[in-house]
Amino acid sequence: MHAVLYIIGLVFFLFISPIAILYFGLIPFTYRLWLLAIYTVIVAVVAFRDQRTLRSLGLRTNNFKETVLPYVIFTTGAVALLLIVAHLLGKQTIPEWTSNSHLLFLFIPISFTQEFLYRGFLMHELRRFYTSILSVIAVDALLFTYLHVLYGEPFVTLPLALVSGVAFSYMYYKYPNLWMVALSHSVLNFVAVLYSFF
Repeated sequence: MHAVLYIIGLVFFLFISPIAILYFGLIPFTYRLWLLAIYTVIVAVVAFRDQRTLRSLGLRTNNFKETVLPYVIFTTGAVALLLIVAHLLGKQTIPEWTSNSHLLFLFIPISFTQEFLYRGFLMHELRRFYTSILSVIAVDALLFTYLHVLYGEPFVTLPLALVSGVAFSYMYYKYPNLWMVALSHSVLNFVAVLYSFF
């Protein structure tokens, strides 16, 4: 019972409440990166307190050979799919994208932070609660999708976030390397922002 309450409290405090705070305007949206940074530090402290190793957080280098090809194939296919969706929706690249600071400088740290939070930390915690990996992937993907209620057109961004959340969670489960999933996420974030999905 203690483990159940711990996971529920952890998910509510670290993955539901910060999004709700921003969504309902309790903190202005312009402070979202600061809020993300604060919650990332809290998660890092919790992981340190629980004596999580870098390997258990997915920060590994010993499986690069096994993970590079699957992530390259996954990322290439996902980019192609995103370009097809952009074409079908009539989306164009954002004007003067080379001067867009978010696109050029923030997509990498944001992608890495999201992967640290949702795959490196949250999936491990959910596995302590759920015995089925399908349940872990589903809950992780739903919470990842919930994060995206803050961005863009919900009828476009939420289905994309759900599909990508399931895909990232599955890839990370199958090929646990936070560096590779974060790099893949960065590439997809770049394309998604370039075509103004977010």
